[in-house]
Amino acid sequence: MSLKKFIQERSEVNELAFNGDALEKVVKLYSSIMGKQMGGVFKILGLEEFKRKTGPGRGYRVMNEKGEQLRFNWDEKLAKKANFELTSIDYWNGTDFDFQKPTRTVMFAPELNVIQVLSKITDALKSGSIRESVEIIVEANDILLEKRSGKEKQEWLLANGMAKSLANYEDEMIRRADQNGLGEAVRIFLGQDETNSFEGELKKTDKLLDSTVYADPETVFEDIEDLLSLVATGKWRTLVVCGQGGIGKTFHITEGDRSLSKLLGPVNDKWTYHSGTKAAPFSLYKTLFQERKQVIVFDEADSLLKNKDIIMMLKPILDTSGDNTAEYMSGTKNMVGKSTQQIKEECNYVDMQIAGGAVISTSPQKNVVVKDDGSDVEDDNEDNDREEAQDKGLVAKSVQLPSKFIFEGAMIFISNMKASEIEGAIMSRSIFIDVYLAEQDIIKRIRTITKAQAKGWGITEEQAEAIVNELSSGSGAEREVKYMTPEYARKTKQLTVRSAKLAAMMMTSGLTRWKHLAALYA
Repeated sequence: MSLKKFIQERSEVNELAFNGDALEKVVKLYSSIMGKQMGGVFKILGLEEFKRKTGPGRGYRVMNEKGEQLRFNWDEKLAKKANFELTSIDYWNGTDFDFQKPTRTVMFAPELNVIQVLSKITDALKSGSIRESVEIIVEANDILLEKRSGKEKQEWLLANGMAKSLANYEDEMIRRADQNGLGEAVRIFLGQDETNSFEGELKKTDKLLDSTVYADPETVFEDIEDLLSLVATGKWRTLVVCGQGGIGKTFHITEGDRSLSKLLGPVNDKWTYHSGTKAAPFSLYKTLFQERKQVIVFDEADSLLKNKDIIMMLKPILDTSGDNTAEYMSGTKNMVGKSTQQIKEECNYVDMQIAGGAVISTSPQKNVVVKDDGSDVEDDNEDNDREEAQDKGLVAKSVQLPSKFIFEGAMIFISNMKASEIEGAIMSRSIFIDVYLAEQDIIKRIRTITKAQAKGWGITEEQAEAIVNELSSGSGAEREVKYMTPEYARKTKQLTVRSAKLAAMMMTSGLTRWKHLAALYA
């Protein structure tokens, strides 16, 4: 659909001003029209703000495969009122990497018919020549803003009844030309210096990359296995492993030579595994209750670690100094005022009922049990019923979870989130490993794993090498990266009493690498 047809069909969009809802669509249509003239398809990079001599503005930046960029700009004051009025277009050629100074700019007068001019200004933007657009661009542009020689400016001024001395004062020359009706509909000029949010984001990204500390691929997976042993043996309660997906985090925890499978036996015996868990707080409470004595692995646990209610529930459970009491008051049997022993007895009773087929209920009701002969026993005195059920092995039809229980197991969270995205309260209670690898190290790891698995995949090691070479082609030369080392970790992280406690646990657990591990993770 042409821009003209689009504008005809959308009554709220005219040739200069339109509603903000149409902004991106209009930019795509403008880009399509100009792309046909300039060659290459323009893709949207995003909305940005800028400031320059002529004032502040907002614009949408687009780029084609040749590296040429356009930015369609709107009046800032009108934009704040959701009325977008096209005021100028900036152009960067494919070799101009100063994103804070356009190669050229086209400015539009308010009365301009954008549809007519849009397809005629591309040559002007690319070359600076505006002679072809005589119907729209008046001669004043050539003299005023194309950096003509002083003599040419003087001749033009004299021919139009103005003093030739104005040639030395460009701003005054432009003002006087406007007063004499010689102002232009479109101005073409060399781009002005500016500041903009696009360049700001690029610099921010560059700075982040320069300061990024990567995991050392030679040691980080061994670190995972060492620290996993602390959790598996009950010496620490929580392990969080985050970083890119598909690099082996799950394998080392669940299947590798020193994984939970080797340390604790098959899954669902002393440890459980949940992948991609998305749970409401009560559903998670129920899972934690039923698996409270096991090591629970939550793989792809991003949704859990982003849920504020779940995080609040996990805080006391994962506390390294408390009694690790889980608590959920809604839809559970009130255990307020009960002793630890009474809470454990209630938990054992609920376990027995669930094992016998009782359904977990969130509504309080009379304690109904089923006898061997199939008849029901119902009594308002629930304590008597509970004792009878325990003594005779009677099974309740439904049972409520206690509002409190002691979590005796451990949790392992595997996540693709970045360290900065994980709640500090969880991090402070956990051993945390950030498996963030540099691209060149990811390639090395893929090469190692592919060669090791080659026989099982039905290929030779030579074929495995060829596959990795093809996958990594175009990734560029290796660049120097900063690895997380014990020395770097000591300088950047805050030490706490928890640090000393965890370091002591590493030392007394017989880990030969305890000094390395303590410096990085305690």
